[in-house]
Amino acid sequence: MSYADTVALKAFIETLPTFQQATFVGEATKPAPNSVNVVSTPYVVLFPADGTNTTESLTGPHVVENPEYTGWIVGDSAEQAGIGLGLIRQLLFPGGLGVRIAVDGRLNDRCWFESPVPLQRDASVTPPLHYHVFRTGWRSQPAPA
Repeated sequence: MSYADTVALKAFIETLPTFQQATFVGEATKPAPNSVNVVSTPYVVLFPADGTNTTESLTGPHVVENPEYTGWIVGDSAEQAGIGLGLIRQLLFPGGLGVRIAVDGRLNDRCWFESPVPLQRDASVTPPLHYHVFRTGWRSQPAPA
């Protein structure tokens, strides 16, 4: 996984009007002068993971990467988080077929998508927040020269 993968996925999610300027990596923050950082719901937080890299011996010494991401779709209600999950699923996996995330210099397979955890409620904040967890990733190899 490279930083370019993360930038590409973040930009792709931000094509959804709901998540324009509301997609973050690692932490949801919107700095504002002389104020507390407040992020309006709904928003997405992406957590990149390197995945498992392999070397293809039949096609030469190049590394196949498998970038993976866990994402949180946060809303102020279960309904808002659920609608956000539906938007992300439709964007990344329309009609049950994953899209290809374009990354310069890489040839990417279609992404996979799953939402393995039921809706969660965080009551440690006031008002409580609701969030869905999703995972996505793809197989990526160097583009032919």
